[in-house]
Amino acid sequence: PMSGVACSVRLQSHFQTNSIGYGSTYQAHPMAASMSIEVLDRMQEEKVLENVIFIEGILRRHMTELSKLSLFKNEFRLHGAFGCMDIQLTDDGEENEGLIECFTDRMRHHGVIHMFRPPLFHIAPPLNCTEEELDDAFEKIHRVANDTVARYSGEWRWRSYE
Repeated sequence: PMSGVACSVRLQSHFQTNSIGYGSTYQAHPMAASMSIEVLDRMQEEKVLENVIFIEGILRRHMTELSKLSLFKNEFRLHGAFGCMDIQLTDDGEENEGLIECFTDRMRHHGVIHMFRPPLFHIAPPLNCTEEELDDAFEKIHRVANDTVARYSGEWRWRSYE
């Protein structure tokens, strides 16, 4: 682990003479600094930033398609390789618990690792993923979203996608 604080020059100058008595265990630790340099070197060698820029467009395309489904609101947030969509449907005012439980169960069934902070669905693929991997993941998410809506509208039928 490595820690750091980013702030404006004005704010930094204030804390040069007004300590708040807060530090970090990892701040300036030689091993952490050495490992951080290696991570940055590897990120450059493997062109991670370039891939993030590339996959942002792919994520935008897929998230635009998902936002057309009735499960999600028709807007989303995306920056680089991190996106977030809002679940639209409600579960009788219970913060979408049943709906989200159904969606997450189906996601697990299809092998998609996911994160929710109800009603927010976070999308954060590995920074080194490929277009094919994203296409595969979003195909599964799309199917799961449609199945979830069908289940909640009383039209649920088990379907195998293997």
